[in-house]
Formats: sequence, structure tokens, C-alpha cells
Amino acid sequence: MVYKGQEVKVQSARVLDPLDDSSREVESLEGKARANLVADSHDFKPPQEKIKIDDRMAEIVGQPVELKKPDGSVVQLDGGFVSAVSRGDRSVSIQYHRDDNNEVKLNAQGKPIIDKITIRTRGIDTIQDSIRGSDSETVIDFTKGAKDNGVSELAKHLRVVQSGDNIGDVMIASADNKKIKTLHTNFSTTTSEVVVVDAKDVVRIKQLVKDDGSSVRYNYNDLEQPFKYNQVIEQYQASNGSLVSKISDRIGGSEKFVTHGKSGENPTWRTDLKQMDDGRLAYKELSEKFFDGPKDAARDGGNISLAASRQNFIKVASNHGVFAGDERTIRQWMDKFEDRQQRFRDKHWKTASLDDISECYQNLSRVFTDQATGKAANITKGERRLAVESELKELGNPLKYINQGPVGTCGLNSVEDSLAQRRPEDLTRWMREALTRGHVTSRGLDSQGKHRVAELSEAQLHYQPTFDRLYSNQLFQFSAMAALGYHSDGRDFPGTTDDQINYVGIMAGGKALPFNDTWQGAGATKQGIIAALAKSNVAYIVPGHAMAICDYDPKRDMFLVNNWWGGQGDGWYSPNRLRLR
Repeated sequence: MVYKGQEVKVQSARVLDPLDDSSREVESLEGKARANLVADSHDFKPPQEKIKIDDRMAEIVGQPVELKKPDGSVVQLDGGFVSAVSRGDRSVSIQYHRDDNNEVKLNAQGKPIIDKITIRTRGIDTIQDSIRGSDSETVIDFTKGAKDNGVSELAKHLRVVQSGDNIGDVMIASADNKKIKTLHTNFSTTTSEVVVVDAKDVVRIKQLVKDDGSSVRYNYNDLEQPFKYNQVIEQYQASNGSLVSKISDRIGGSEKFVTHGKSGENPTWRTDLKQMDDGRLAYKELSEKFFDGPKDAARDGGNISLAASRQNFIKVASNHGVFAGDERTIRQWMDKFEDRQQRFRDKHWKTASLDDISECYQNLSRVFTDQATGKAANITKGERRLAVESELKELGNPLKYINQGPVGTCGLNSVEDSLAQRRPEDLTRWMREALTRGHVTSRGLDSQGKHRVAELSEAQLHYQPTFDRLYSNQLFQFSAMAALGYHSDGRDFPGTTDDQINYVGIMAGGKALPFNDTWQGAGATKQGIIAALAKSNVAYIVPGHAMAICDYDPKRDMFLVNNWWGGQGDGWYSPNRLRLR
């Protein structure tokens, strides 16, 4: 095949170009003869002691020299220029452009002009080509069909590193300078991409394909942190010839990743992931069990990965105008929600698993995609958008966004706070059921083997602005009131007893809340509250009012209390102020 002055002869594997099909145009080098290489971060300067440079000419002096590199390869230098690289049965040979006096010509940047490069491999077994024990040769010839004075331009897209630790590496760039592939002397291939940071072009690694055909691919999606990858995909070939893939997804904004293998395999967890200079991946395996175990059989969400649920929800929410369709804002609230869940995991406290978080996003998506029935069919598109926006805020910052308004629902707010903090899949399930069915159902089954159903009234379903209470607050509080048998707008609600709070907790989340009731008794002990927080938030009841204890800081020996009056009374309290024994 001849492309714009290049002759590219490929007998089998493309050793220089082992990318996926989405990059095949770059792999084949078609139309790339005049591409420029972005290589400011690499040292291509020839060793000066071996080359005599006069303007744009270099005189070859001395005998060939061989250098043994730590990766086991041997680099041969002729007159100070890399002429060959070999490692086992693999080799690369480079021919430079010379004048009539056999002197190597240099371009305007002082780099040697390349006429031809030949890459030979034997015994390669790659995932992409499934070659076993075959020979492969790739020849890139810049002189075919090109005039002598045009070779310099044609050779711009390919460079050979002439000094430093990377001596012997072969680099090639795409026509738009946005993608760079490097064939290392150990015969692995790194693909990098150029991104703009602070108005400067910088290079980040996208993929590594090792000499045995296994690969590591990095995916990025944070525009503000362009070097922070959110997903790592590893592939290798098993002994039986099957392709094995492992996908590691970052958990929120943390430094921990959950890794999934084949379908049905239990996930594993990693931390301290580090991308090496050549694209290799280093990490630590974690042995902690972050999750609660198998999914509750009562759930009606499918077994969809967190990454898939996140991406689908972002698309659905944006299409329906959540936060005016701003995907960045949507992601920010999602990250706040997931980061808080991770902080609880770091304490080894019971909290939402990745499956639970995935179910949350499915519930929020279904607010828009499920067919609304009965009274819920009258809920407007604007109300659905407002409900999802407010639910994201509530999940992201319960302390600020769970409020009471003028209705006497403080005890029910304790349940709402506990769900937002520890069982968010149930909080979003109730909102989804209310907005699509007009009723909510119990987490568990009653003695008859059925879910209990609480019907909401028209007044309870539609948004009623009341002080600092969000629509999501209102929907949960009215759903809880409906479960207790109240169907008004709540203004005549007389408040809740401890038993009623327990009933709503069991109805919504399958569990009753632990209590610190200073109104009815002497109160709990400090150690008892700390132990209870490992499993759930704690309802904190004082004469005439209920709040929630939702966190503990051992360094300051203080507890975080969530009140419901638009921020008044929220904050950190000492055990003494909470009347703990």
C-alpha cells in the first residue's frame, strides 16, 4: 500500500499500531505522512560527543556501539545515532537520510531525517490479531515516490529518541497532533493524547499495549482535573485463549476503585492507583467489605452497574432540563452524594453500596421515563424536574437541604435524614413511586406476604412551597404521613410518637431508628451513640422536638446534629450538651 509518498508493508501484525478499531485511521498511518509530532516533553537531542554538527550536517565517526538497557533490550548506535533496537526475536532498524558524503542530514530542529524504519517480530501472540508463532514485519519507507528534498517533510511524523532513559523509543503522531503512539524498546506500545491545560498542550496516557498483547486503558471525564482517570480497563488473554476484561471504576471523587471481572464474580476493591510513565498500572488491593451483601429481594431495580446507571441518569436528567440541562452541575451533586457515602465507608460504617447508589440513579431516571398512572399522571413535567433537582441536593447535603417548614414533621424528618445518609435507595424509591404511581410501598412484606401501600392525596402530591422545605422533603414527609393515615396537606398534623417514627422507618427502609430520647428518659451513653452510628443515624429527641445525630468526630469528641429549621441549630455538639452519659 502506498499513502502520500509512504510505502507501508504489513505482512501480519501492526506492531507499531495495536489500538482498538476506533483509532484504526491513526493505526494505519493513512494520510499521516505530513503530521507533526508533539514531543516537547521528550529529549531527542543526539549525544554531542559522538556527532560533529555543522549547520544541518552530521558526520559519522567511530565504530557502532551497543547499549544494554534495563528492560533487556540492546540499542545500537552508529555515529551516535540509534540504528537498531533488539530484544529477543524482536527488532527495529532505522535508516537515516544521507548525502553523497554519507553524512546524516538533520532537519531545521537538528533532528536526524529518517528514510526507512523496519519493525520485525517473531512469536507474538496478541489479543488484537490472534497470531501464534508467526512472523511479522512492518516497513515504513519515506523515500518511495518522494523527491530527495521532500524527505524531511515526510519524516516529520516519526521520531526516534536519541538519548536519555528512553533512547531507542520510536514515536509517531496523528495528523492533528492530538494522538501520539510510542513503541518502547521493550516492544510495548503506549498511546497518548494531547489535551489543553491552562492554554498549553500537555500529554496524558490513554492506553498501554504490552508485548504479550495485554492492555491497560485509561478513561477520563473530569474536565477540571484532566489527569484524573475515572475508569481503568485491563484486558489479557487467559491460558485457554479467552479474553479476560477487568473494569475498575472510581468510587465518587475518592481514591478508591471497585473492580469487576466476569459476570457473576464478586467485585474487589483497590486504592492508591498509580499510572507509571509508560502506562503500566500499580495499585493496592483492599480487603475491606464495603457493602451490605446481596441485594434485597424486595427491590424492583435491575442489576445495572453504577457506571451505566450514572451515565444514563446524566443523559435523562439533562434531556429533561434538570439544572437547566447542565451536565456539569448534575455531576457535581452526584459526586457530593457519592463522596459522603465513601466517607462513611472509610469509617467502616454501614452505608449505601455501589448497587444501592446505582439503584438511586435508576429511581431518579424512572421519575421521567416510567409511565405515570392514576393521580400521578397529573404531576407536571416541571414538578418532576424540581423533585429530581431537590432530591440531588438532599442527597448531596442532607444537613442543609432537609427542612421541616411549618408542618410538625420533625420526627419524620429523622427518618428522612437517616434514609438520605444510609439508605438513599429507599428515599429515592419512595419519591419515584409517589411521582409515577401516586402511592408508596413498604420495603418489606407484611404477614400476608404483601407490600403495604400508602396512597397520597392530590394535595400531598403537588408541590406546595413552604419556607425552606424542598419538594423532595415535602414528598417524603407527606408519604410518611400517608403511611400513618393522614391525607391532608399536613397543616393539621399533630406530630409523631416514638412508635410512629419506628413504623415509618420500618415501612420506608425496613428498619427502626435507634433513639436518644431525653424527653422520655435519662438519655443514652456516649459510647452507645457511637456504636449505634456505625449502623444508622440516631433520632435525638428533646422536649417538644426531634432531631438527628448523623456523625461523630473522634478528634474533637463531638457529634453532628441535623435540625430542620433552615440551618438553625445544625452543627457539632459535645456529648455534655447532648446530655449523654
